[in-house]
Amino acid sequence: MDEFFLHLQPLARRHPSELQVAHLGNMPKKSHFVRREFSTYNFSFVFRGTGFYEWRGTRYPVHGPTVLRQWPAEPMHYGPRGTWHELYVVYSPAAADTLARRGYVARDRPLWSIGDTRGVQHHLDELSRLLSKPAALADQIDRIDRCCEQLILESLMGAAAAPVEGSADRVASLRRWVEIHWRDDHDFDELARRHGLSPTHFRRLWQRSVGVPPHRFLIEGRLRQACRALAQTDARIAEIARTHGFADPLHFSRRFRAFTGESPSTYRRRYRASLRF
Repeated sequence: MDEFFLHLQPLARRHPSELQVAHLGNMPKKSHFVRREFSTYNFSFVFRGTGFYEWRGTRYPVHGPTVLRQWPAEPMHYGPRGTWHELYVVYSPAAADTLARRGYVARDRPLWSIGDTRGVQHHLDELSRLLSKPAALADQIDRIDRCCEQLILESLMGAAAAPVEGSADRVASLRRWVEIHWRDDHDFDELARRHGLSPTHFRRLWQRSVGVPPHRFLIEGRLRQACRALAQTDARIAEIARTHGFADPLHFSRRFRAFTGESPSTYRRRYRASLRF
Protein backbone atom coordinates (compact mmCIF):
# COMPACT_ATOMS: atom_id res chain seq x y z
CA MET A 1 0.00 0.00 0.00
CA ASP A 2 1.10 3.55 -0.75
CA GLU A 3 1.13 6.35 1.81
CA PHE A 4 -2.32 7.65 2.75
CA PHE A 5 -4.39 9.24 5.51
CA LEU A 6 -8.15 8.67 5.61
CA HIS A 7 -10.68 10.50 7.79
CA LEU A 8 -13.39 7.85 8.06
CA GLN A 9 -15.45 9.00 11.03
CA PRO A 10 -17.97 11.05 9.00
CA LEU A 11 -18.87 8.15 6.69
CA ALA A 12 -22.33 6.70 7.32
CA ARG A 13 -22.42 3.04 8.30
CA ARG A 14 -25.23 0.90 6.94
CA HIS A 15 -24.46 -1.97 9.32
CA PRO A 16 -22.55 -0.27 12.13
CA SER A 17 -20.28 -2.26 14.40
CA GLU A 18 -19.36 -1.20 17.93
CA LEU A 19 -15.82 -0.34 16.74
CA GLN A 20 -15.89 2.28 14.02
CA VAL A 21 -12.56 3.50 12.69
CA ALA A 22 -12.12 7.26 12.98
CA HIS A 23 -8.85 7.57 11.05
CA LEU A 24 -6.68 5.17 9.09
CA GLY A 25 -3.20 5.85 7.79
CA ASN A 26 -0.25 4.15 6.16
CA MET A 27 3.38 5.33 6.15
CA PRO A 28 5.67 2.91 4.28
CA LYS A 29 8.79 4.91 5.19
CA LYS A 30 8.04 6.76 8.40
CA SER A 31 11.16 8.55 9.60
CA HIS A 32 9.98 11.00 12.28
CA PHE A 33 9.61 10.55 16.03
CA VAL A 34 6.38 11.11 17.96
CA ARG A 35 6.36 12.74 21.40
CA ARG A 36 2.86 13.69 22.54
CA GLU A 37 -0.34 12.80 24.36
CA PHE A 38 -3.23 11.50 22.29
CA SER A 39 -6.95 12.10 22.70
CA THR A 40 -7.77 8.88 20.83
CA TYR A 41 -7.15 5.14 21.05
CA ASN A 42 -4.59 4.10 18.44
CA PHE A 43 -3.01 0.88 17.20
CA SER A 44 0.22 1.31 15.20
CA PHE A 45 1.24 -1.78 13.23
CA VAL A 46 4.99 -1.64 12.59
CA PHE A 47 5.48 -4.23 9.86
CA ARG A 48 9.14 -3.57 9.00
CA GLY A 49 11.97 -1.72 10.71
CA THR A 50 13.32 -1.15 14.21
CA GLY A 51 13.16 1.64 16.75
CA PHE A 52 11.91 2.31 20.26
CA TYR A 53 8.75 2.99 22.24
CA GLU A 54 9.01 4.93 25.51
CA TRP A 55 6.24 4.98 28.10
CA ARG A 56 6.32 5.90 31.80
CA GLY A 57 10.10 6.13 31.84
CA THR A 58 10.70 2.72 30.25
CA ARG A 59 12.12 2.47 26.74
CA TYR A 60 11.08 -0.68 24.88
CA PRO A 61 12.89 -1.90 21.77
CA VAL A 62 10.70 -2.23 18.68
CA HIS A 63 11.42 -4.77 15.99
CA GLY A 64 8.74 -5.30 13.35
CA PRO A 65 6.30 -6.90 13.14
CA THR A 66 5.06 -5.28 16.35
CA VAL A 67 1.94 -3.43 17.46
CA LEU A 68 2.25 -0.22 19.49
CA ARG A 69 -0.70 1.21 21.41
CA GLN A 70 -1.47 4.80 22.31
CA TRP A 71 -4.34 6.00 24.50
CA PRO A 72 -5.59 9.28 25.99
CA ALA A 73 -3.76 11.27 28.68
CA GLU A 74 -0.57 9.20 28.56
CA PRO A 75 2.60 10.86 27.18
CA MET A 76 4.15 8.69 24.46
CA HIS A 77 7.53 8.87 22.74
CA TYR A 78 8.36 6.48 19.92
CA GLY A 79 9.88 6.29 16.48
CA PRO A 80 12.08 4.42 14.03
CA ARG A 81 15.78 3.88 13.73
CA GLY A 82 16.03 5.18 10.17
CA THR A 83 12.59 4.33 8.78
CA TRP A 84 9.85 1.80 9.40
CA HIS A 85 6.56 0.81 7.77
CA GLU A 86 3.62 1.80 9.98
CA LEU A 87 -0.11 1.32 9.47
CA TYR A 88 -2.18 3.02 12.17
CA VAL A 89 -5.81 2.55 13.15
CA VAL A 90 -7.44 5.29 15.25
CA TYR A 91 -10.61 5.04 17.35
CA SER A 92 -12.46 7.86 19.08
CA PRO A 93 -12.71 8.02 22.91
CA ALA A 94 -16.27 6.74 22.57
CA ALA A 95 -14.83 3.31 21.73
CA ALA A 96 -13.06 2.99 25.10
CA ASP A 97 -15.56 0.62 26.76
CA THR A 98 -15.76 -1.69 23.76
CA LEU A 99 -11.98 -1.82 23.36
CA ALA A 100 -11.58 -2.65 27.05
CA ARG A 101 -14.37 -5.25 27.06
CA ARG A 102 -12.76 -7.06 24.13
CA GLY A 103 -9.34 -7.07 25.75
CA TYR A 104 -7.64 -4.78 23.23
CA VAL A 105 -6.42 -2.07 25.62
CA ALA A 106 -4.85 -3.74 28.66
CA ARG A 107 -2.85 -0.97 30.37
CA ASP A 108 0.01 -3.29 31.24
CA ARG A 109 0.56 -4.22 27.59
CA PRO A 110 1.56 -1.12 25.63
CA LEU A 111 3.06 -3.15 22.75
CA TRP A 112 3.41 -6.73 21.56
CA SER A 113 5.38 -8.58 18.93
CA ILE A 114 3.54 -10.60 16.29
CA GLY A 115 5.06 -14.06 16.23
CA ASP A 116 2.66 -15.65 13.75
CA THR A 117 1.86 -13.13 10.99
CA ARG A 118 -0.37 -15.29 8.80
CA GLY A 119 -3.69 -14.02 10.15
CA VAL A 120 -2.53 -10.41 10.10
CA GLN A 121 -1.26 -10.72 6.54
CA HIS A 122 -4.58 -12.18 5.37
CA HIS A 123 -6.56 -9.22 6.72
CA LEU A 124 -3.93 -6.74 5.58
CA ASP A 125 -4.38 -8.04 2.03
CA GLU A 126 -8.13 -7.72 2.44
CA LEU A 127 -7.80 -4.16 3.72
CA SER A 128 -5.58 -3.28 0.77
CA ARG A 129 -8.26 -4.62 -1.57
CA LEU A 130 -11.00 -2.62 0.17
CA LEU A 131 -8.96 0.58 -0.12
CA SER A 132 -7.92 0.05 -3.73
CA LYS A 133 -10.83 2.15 -5.03
CA PRO A 134 -11.03 5.39 -2.99
CA ALA A 135 -14.27 6.38 -4.70
CA ALA A 136 -15.97 3.31 -3.20
CA LEU A 137 -14.94 3.89 0.42
CA ALA A 138 -18.47 4.80 1.49
CA ASP A 139 -19.68 1.46 0.17
CA GLN A 140 -16.90 -0.50 1.90
CA ILE A 141 -16.74 1.31 5.24
CA ASP A 142 -18.55 -1.42 7.22
CA ARG A 143 -16.09 -4.00 5.90
CA ILE A 144 -13.15 -1.68 6.66
CA ASP A 145 -14.32 -1.34 10.30
CA ARG A 146 -14.46 -5.10 10.72
CA CYS A 147 -11.24 -5.73 8.83
CA CYS A 148 -9.34 -3.32 11.10
CA GLU A 149 -10.70 -5.03 14.20
CA GLN A 150 -9.63 -8.38 12.76
CA LEU A 151 -6.11 -6.98 12.29
CA ILE A 152 -5.98 -6.16 16.01
CA LEU A 153 -7.42 -9.52 17.01
CA GLU A 154 -5.09 -11.49 14.74
CA SER A 155 -2.06 -9.56 16.00
CA LEU A 156 -2.94 -10.58 19.56
CA MET A 157 -3.65 -14.15 18.53
CA GLY A 158 -0.39 -14.19 16.59
CA ALA A 159 1.48 -12.97 19.63
CA ALA A 160 -0.09 -15.70 21.75
CA ALA A 161 0.72 -18.29 19.10
CA ALA A 162 4.35 -17.28 18.66
CA PRO A 163 6.77 -20.23 18.61
CA VAL A 164 8.07 -21.06 22.06
CA GLU A 165 11.86 -20.94 22.27
CA GLY A 166 13.87 -22.69 24.92
CA SER A 167 15.14 -20.51 27.76
CA ALA A 168 18.73 -20.67 26.49
CA ASP A 169 17.57 -19.64 23.00
CA ARG A 170 15.70 -16.68 24.42
CA VAL A 171 18.76 -15.53 26.35
CA ALA A 172 20.86 -15.87 23.20
CA SER A 173 18.28 -13.79 21.30
CA LEU A 174 18.36 -11.13 23.98
CA ARG A 175 22.14 -11.06 23.90
CA ARG A 176 22.11 -10.49 20.13
CA TRP A 177 19.52 -7.75 20.57
CA VAL A 178 21.68 -5.92 23.14
CA GLU A 179 24.76 -6.29 20.94
CA ILE A 180 22.93 -4.72 18.01
CA HIS A 181 21.20 -2.00 20.05
CA TRP A 182 24.11 -1.07 22.31
CA ARG A 183 23.24 2.64 22.09
CA ASP A 184 19.86 2.12 23.77
CA ASP A 185 19.12 1.88 27.48
CA HIS A 186 17.40 -1.40 28.32
CA ASP A 187 15.06 -2.44 31.12
CA PHE A 188 16.32 -6.01 31.37
CA ASP A 189 13.56 -7.12 33.74
CA GLU A 190 10.93 -5.98 31.25
CA LEU A 191 12.82 -7.56 28.33
CA ALA A 192 12.90 -10.83 30.26
CA ARG A 193 9.15 -10.74 30.91
CA ARG A 194 8.41 -9.98 27.24
CA HIS A 195 10.38 -13.10 26.33
CA GLY A 196 8.52 -15.28 28.82
CA LEU A 197 11.19 -15.34 31.56
CA SER A 198 11.01 -14.14 35.12
CA PRO A 199 13.71 -11.51 35.88
CA THR A 200 15.37 -13.80 38.44
CA HIS A 201 15.47 -16.81 36.11
CA PHE A 202 16.65 -14.62 33.23
CA ARG A 203 19.57 -13.17 35.22
CA ARG A 204 20.61 -16.62 36.39
CA LEU A 205 20.58 -17.96 32.81
CA TRP A 206 22.32 -14.84 31.49
CA GLN A 207 25.10 -15.09 34.06
CA ARG A 208 25.59 -18.76 33.24
CA SER A 209 25.69 -18.07 29.48
CA VAL A 210 27.48 -14.71 29.27
CA GLY A 211 29.53 -14.58 32.45
CA VAL A 212 28.77 -10.97 33.43
CA PRO A 213 25.51 -9.25 34.47
CA PRO A 214 23.37 -7.76 31.67
CA HIS A 215 24.03 -4.10 32.52
CA ARG A 216 27.77 -4.67 32.69
CA PHE A 217 27.61 -6.49 29.34
CA LEU A 218 25.86 -3.44 27.85
CA ILE A 219 28.43 -1.00 29.28
CA GLU A 220 31.34 -3.10 28.10
CA GLY A 221 29.78 -3.26 24.63
CA ARG A 222 29.67 0.53 24.57
CA LEU A 223 33.28 0.71 25.73
CA ARG A 224 34.37 -1.64 22.95
CA GLN A 225 32.65 0.64 20.45
CA ALA A 226 34.35 3.64 22.08
CA CYS A 227 37.74 1.93 21.62
CA ARG A 228 37.00 1.71 17.91
CA ALA A 229 35.97 5.38 17.76
CA LEU A 230 39.12 6.49 19.58
CA ALA A 231 41.29 4.49 17.22
CA GLN A 232 39.56 5.32 13.96
CA THR A 233 38.24 8.89 14.33
CA ASP A 234 39.50 12.30 15.41
CA ALA A 235 36.39 13.04 17.48
CA ARG A 236 36.96 14.68 20.84
CA ILE A 237 36.91 12.32 23.80
CA ALA A 238 33.98 14.18 25.38
CA GLU A 239 32.00 13.73 22.16
CA ILE A 240 32.84 10.02 21.99
CA ALA A 241 31.71 9.67 25.59
CA ARG A 242 28.37 11.36 24.85
CA THR A 243 27.63 9.37 21.68
CA HIS A 244 28.49 6.11 23.41
CA GLY A 245 26.07 6.47 26.31
CA PHE A 246 28.15 8.37 28.88
CA ALA A 247 26.80 11.85 29.64
CA ASP A 248 29.69 12.59 32.02
CA PRO A 249 33.17 12.45 30.37
CA LEU A 250 34.82 11.90 33.76
CA HIS A 251 32.63 8.88 34.42
CA PHE A 252 33.44 7.62 30.92
CA SER A 253 37.19 7.95 31.60
CA ARG A 254 36.90 6.00 34.86
CA ARG A 255 34.93 3.20 33.24
CA PHE A 256 37.27 3.15 30.24
CA ARG A 257 40.35 2.88 32.46
CA ALA A 258 38.76 0.07 34.48
CA PHE A 259 37.94 -1.75 31.24
CA THR A 260 41.22 -1.27 29.32
CA GLY A 261 43.77 -0.41 32.00
CA GLU A 262 44.54 3.01 30.50
CA SER A 263 42.89 6.37 29.90
CA PRO A 264 41.11 7.17 26.61
CA SER A 265 43.84 9.62 25.56
CA THR A 266 46.60 7.11 26.34
CA TYR A 267 44.74 4.40 24.41
CA ARG A 268 44.42 6.67 21.38
CA ARG A 269 48.12 7.68 21.45
CA ARG A 270 49.29 4.10 21.87
CA TYR A 271 47.10 2.82 19.05
CA ARG A 272 48.25 5.52 16.66
CA ALA A 273 51.89 5.08 17.62
CA SER A 274 51.59 1.39 16.80
CA LEU A 275 50.17 2.30 13.37
CA ARG A 276 53.12 4.60 12.66
CA PHE A 277 55.51 1.89 13.75
